[in-house]
Amino acid sequence: MHFVRERGGRIVKEDSLQDRVLARLYGSAVGRICLKPLVSPAVSGLLGAFLSSGVSRALIGPFVRSHKIRLEDFEKTQIDAVITGMVNEYERGGTTIDRVELTNNMEADDLLW
Repeated sequence: MHFVRERGGRIVKEDSLQDRVLARLYGSAVGRICLKPLVSPAVSGLLGAFLSSGVSRALIGPFVRSHKIRLEDFEKTQIDAVITGMVNEYERGGTTIDRVELTNNMEADDLLW
């Protein structure tokens, strides 16, 4: 069981199957022994490489649908992250960026994702 604050500010108590399974795993010595290899650096590295590969893109759609995520909420954040990354790269090179202007004439091929 845990509490989640929704976007509107309302606090909701959740008790999912995942919560109950994790409580049992972390709450017992046998469960912690079973979890130990899963959180090892080797397994973490392999799973990280998989998630960084293009193959993991197939998992995005089902995840978004099952968690009822609206992708429209994240478009601006993604563009801001790209711009921030570009500005940081220039500033590390010694160039000062005072202002960034966006125009609406970008094409789909201009985007990085």
